[in-house]
Amino acid sequence: MTTSGNDAVFEQVRDEYLAPVLAEIRRSADEEAGGEDLRPLHVYRAFDDYFAARARSPRTVVGFLHDHIFLVMAVFLTLAFGAFGLYHPDDGDVAGFLDIAKIFAGAVVGGAAAGGSAALARRRAAEN
Repeated sequence: MTTSGNDAVFEQVRDEYLAPVLAEIRRSADEEAGGEDLRPLHVYRAFDDYFAARARSPRTVVGFLHDHIFLVMAVFLTLAFGAFGLYHPDDGDVAGFLDIAKIFAGAVVGGAAAGGSAALARRRAAEN
C-alpha cells in the first residue's frame, strides 16, 4: 500500500515527536502507580496531566494586552483627559476634560467588572 505525502508527514511526526511524549507520559504513569502494576486510570491521569500542563500556557504581556486592550486604553484615556483637565490653563475647558475623564473612568470600572465576570465564567466552564 502506498502512502500519500500527507501520510508520510504524519508518520514522520509520529516517529520523531510522539515517542518522547509517550516516554514522558509513561514515566508519569509509573510515578502515579507508585511501584504497583499500571492500570488504565494511571495512564489516563498521566495523559490528562501532560496535556493539561501544556494547555495552561504562561501569560505573556502580549496575551494580557490582547485580552484587556479595552481596559488598558480606557485607563490611558482616563489619565490623559484627567491631566488635560487639571493642567489646562483655561478654566472654562477644565470641566469638559474632567467630564470626559469621568466617562472613561466609568468605562474602566465597567471593563474590569466585565473582565472579572468573563474570567469567572471561563473558570467555571473549565471545571465542568
